[in-house]
Amino acid sequence: MTLAFEVKNKQTHLDKFGNKCHKLEIDELDGLENFSRDMSMPVYFAFKDGYDWLFISLEGFLKLSFGYKNEFYIQLHFFERGVKSRSDFDNFINKHKAS
Repeated sequence: MTLAFEVKNKQTHLDKFGNKCHKLEIDELDGLENFSRDMSMPVYFAFKDGYDWLFISLEGFLKLSFGYKNEFYIQLHFFERGVKSRSDFDNFINKHKAS
């Protein structure tokens, strides 16, 4: 199975409870949802948090995020962590290709 990645260079925001989160615009999410469906390919987001990469599937983002106006926010604790090297990334790919 092929996976697609959307790599983001976005600032971390704080929600109203002080939790770190990332946000995406509804138009961007709609476009990636269409791409995933049309290509029959899962999409994953990759965000940088310090030296660590954070990953979450588009499906997970849509399920766990909360919206306000045209933006959707997701708290960082929902992301998979621990990808700091090429071998970590290869392990991540192999794990998700099998699922």
